[in-house]
Amino acid sequence: MSNLDDDKQMMIVEAACYAIVINQQAERTVIEERERPSYPSPRSVIPDGPFPGDSAERKKYPVFSGVLMYFPEAMAALALRSFESQAEHNPTGRIEWIKEKSIGDGNEIVRHLMESEIAYLNGDYVTAAEEAAAVHWRGAEFHQRMLTGIEPFERK
Repeated sequence: MSNLDDDKQMMIVEAACYAIVINQQAERTVIEERERPSYPSPRSVIPDGPFPGDSAERKKYPVFSGVLMYFPEAMAALALRSFESQAEHNPTGRIEWIKEKSIGDGNEIVRHLMESEIAYLNGDYVTAAEEAAAVHWRGAEFHQRMLTGIEPFERK
């Protein structure tokens, strides 16, 4: 696989940045016109934990066979990403998600996705895979915040 030349790579980055700026301007206009919606409290979304109380309903959540075993390498890479981030941001040894230090608003997902694609196109498959794991982690973080009512957007 050949490397992208610098001009093509720069064009990709510039186009993506332009799209992000246009999107942010549109979002600001929409936010100014209406208030940002409030998110549900954790208990209104998942009242008794992540799984329903009814046995028949719980069978609709095959976490092991329907997620982990569909994507075992991706799940292992996600776990490694989580472990490495933990060592960097919370070197106490205890693995926990420190929500105050990791507040994503979606831009991190897109940035990691772009970095993964650029690395892949340049033949740097290790970095591409590491950035893809970061996309996965940030996507899970964003989704968890939405499902549980934890504020998903950084307020300035």
